[in-house]
Amino acid sequence: MTNRKHFKTLRRSSSSSGTPVYLVCATVLAGCAGGPDVPEPAEEVNQPVSAAAAPGGQSTTQSLTAFELARPSRVGAEVANLTARVAGGLGSKTVSEAAVRSAFLAATADDGSVNASAGASLKVTHTDSNDVFAAIDEAVTRDTYSLTDVGFSAAATVFAAAFKRLVAGGAVADTGLDPNAPELSRIFQGEGVFGQKPVERVKEYVFTVPRKINGIEVYATGVKVSVHRSGLTARVARFGATVNSTVAADGSETPNAKGFTFPAVLDASSALARVKAEYPNALVKTIGLRYWLPEDVASAVVVPQYLYFVAPQYLIDGQTVTSRGTLVGYSTRDAAGAPTIWPKPAPNSQGDARP
Repeated sequence: MTNRKHFKTLRRSSSSSGTPVYLVCATVLAGCAGGPDVPEPAEEVNQPVSAAAAPGGQSTTQSLTAFELARPSRVGAEVANLTARVAGGLGSKTVSEAAVRSAFLAATADDGSVNASAGASLKVTHTDSNDVFAAIDEAVTRDTYSLTDVGFSAAATVFAAAFKRLVAGGAVADTGLDPNAPELSRIFQGEGVFGQKPVERVKEYVFTVPRKINGIEVYATGVKVSVHRSGLTARVARFGATVNSTVAADGSETPNAKGFTFPAVLDASSALARVKAEYPNALVKTIGLRYWLPEDVASAVVVPQYLYFVAPQYLIDGQTVTSRGTLVGYSTRDAAGAPTIWPKPAPNSQGDARP
C-alpha cells in the first residue's frame, strides 16, 4: 500500500511587495478542508507609506482624519440573518437562506463562536472577536482529486460573481470595497508517494478585498472569496470593524460627529526607526498605514497608525528562537505617544484554565 499524503500551502503575497507567505498543514489522504478564513495579521506584508504620498492622496505631512470604528455585539436573529446572507454568496441552489437561518439559530455558541451545518456540506460560522461571518462548501474544499484547473482568469470571473451576490444579498455594503483590485493568493495542494518528489497543484484561488477609508486600509476588515480550481466557489467570508461615516456620491467618506481632522506628525521612516529602536531584538514586519481597531476594543475613534508585526527573538543554545508576535501601532497624531499593542502582554498568565 502506498503512503500517500496530501497537504496544502497558503502562499500569500501583497500586490505592493510581492513577498511570499506560507502556511502549511498536512493530513493523510483526505487533504485539508480548512485553512484560515480571515487574514493572518502576522503575515500581511506591505511596503511603508512614504511621507509624500500616503494612500488616498493624503500626505502624512499634511492632514489625516480620525473615524469611529466599531465591532457590533450581535445576537440571535441578527447573527442568523447575516450568516444566511453570507452563505448566499456561495451561490448554492440546494440550501435556502431560510434553512441556514434555522440551522444557525439551533446551534450552540462555544467560546465566542457559533458553528452550524446546513444541508449535506454547507458549514457556516460566526466568531465574535473580529465579527467574522463565513460559509464553506466542504464538498468543494475537500475535493483534492479533480484534475481540472480553470486557471486564474476564470477563477476571477467566479470571484466577481460571488462578490456581486454578497452585495446584492445584503451580506456586505460595497462602500470602501474595490473588487477590481483584490489581494491575490493561492492554496497549493501537494501529492506524493513515499520516496518520490511531491507534485504541487493549485487547490484554491483566494481573493481578498480589504475595506478602505478614502484609500487607507482598515486592518483585518473586508471580504474574502476562495474559488476551487474546478471553478466552484469554495468559501466566502466578511470580517472586521464597521465604519461610522457619511458617504458622498463619489465614494469618499467623512466621519460622524466624533471624528476629526488633524495634522499628522509621524511619517513612515520615523515610525520604522522607532519600532526598531524599541524592539532591537525582534523580527519586525511592516504592515503599513492602517486604521486599526484591536480585537479587545468594541468601539473607538481611530486615527491612522503605522502598524507592525513584532516577534521577539532569543538566542538559546546557539539557535535563534522566535516567540509569538504582537501587533504594534504608532499613532500619526502623537509621535511620542505609547504604541497600541495587541494582544496585550500578560507575563503572569497561567494559560487556558479549561480542563
